[in-house]
Amino acid sequence: PMDGRAKNVRRPDTWHATLAFKQYSELHRTIRHRKAITEIYEQNLPAKIKFAHNDNATYLRFPLQVEDPASLIAHLKQSGIYVSDTWYESPISPRRCLDDTNYKMGSCPNSEATAAKMINLPTHVNVDDDDAERMTAKVNEWLSKQES
Repeated sequence: PMDGRAKNVRRPDTWHATLAFKQYSELHRTIRHRKAITEIYEQNLPAKIKFAHNDNATYLRFPLQVEDPASLIAHLKQSGIYVSDTWYESPISPRRCLDDTNYKMGSCPNSEATAAKMINLPTHVNVDDDDAERMTAKVNEWLSKQES
């Protein structure tokens, strides 16, 4: 989301079109990658923290629901895994845009409760299989500490 009004709107430079075309031509590869990373998360994380999975979906982020997201984020950070740029931490996201809307807290209690427990794992092209497996291991490590 953009804050305020767009300024200096102009025709894109040629390199923007080249970049857009390159990204578009790699779309199927990107979708396959995101699905492969999602499958690692799906297979290695317990059902109690996952939302209902849709095999046909392409996840930009893989959502988890935990009782103490801040604690999990801190645990992951200790291992060099940074997921603190969580989206959907409020019914209107990002939270910094909430005041720009007419949303009234309490209007959607289920959404608010879900958002308060949400954390998202990345699926982008810079996350490889080893990264995804390492993240799931660290999430599971944190869960086992919570249960003891």
